[in-house]
Amino acid sequence: MTFNLLPRKSLSDVLAGRIANAITSGTFKPLSQLPSERELCEQFGVGRSTLREALKVLQENELITGRQGVGWFVNELNASNLANARELSSMDLSLIAEASSTTPRDESAGPKRLPVSPEKPLLIPNLKTDRQGTFELISWWERTKVEKAKVLVVGAGALGNEVTKNLALMGVGNIFILDFDTIEMANLSRSVLYRESDTGRRKAEIAAARAQGQPQAGEDGGHDFEQLSLF
Repeated sequence: MTFNLLPRKSLSDVLAGRIANAITSGTFKPLSQLPSERELCEQFGVGRSTLREALKVLQENELITGRQGVGWFVNELNASNLANARELSSMDLSLIAEASSTTPRDESAGPKRLPVSPEKPLLIPNLKTDRQGTFELISWWERTKVEKAKVLVVGAGALGNEVTKNLALMGVGNIFILDFDTIEMANLSRSVLYRESDTGRRKAEIAAARAQGQPQAGEDGGHDFEQLSLF
């Protein structure tokens, strides 16, 4: 069996292609200073983290040079970096869209690629009060979609315990657990959601209750997993 790798371009790669296209077209002239990061973020509709990743790509391809405390400057084009610029320009979304509109594609063949969504605005979460605050620092993270997501976990053993725990900590709103087995003492060495008092009870039921932070008989309130309340 042969596996073919599917090419995937990140938002920062696409942005690097757009800026490279602006350099080769003369919008950003050689030896001129690029607009500030804030202006570039507003111009291209992206967050600062994505912009900085794109600028790093352009710097690695010798198209721009950074000056400490001053900003970014466009390098003079030569045979070497011009080739790099043209290669990056091929990742510009407008060029990709143009190519897809002129070349018919068989939608039934192969997996469909998800469209690149616009970057969300940069938000600074309150890490002392927001349980999922660190996820807001990820440019492509969409909390609403995660909260509405539905995930089926097949098997509530050692791996199922870890998957269920991590899904709940991520804030996944609907987790369904499927397992017809019961808990044994041997499960306790590698299953974080189970206790000795759970022996003989159904794995799926106990895993679901612990993921919700619900105390079981003989417990004092389920403090070990009180944060798992998004089941």
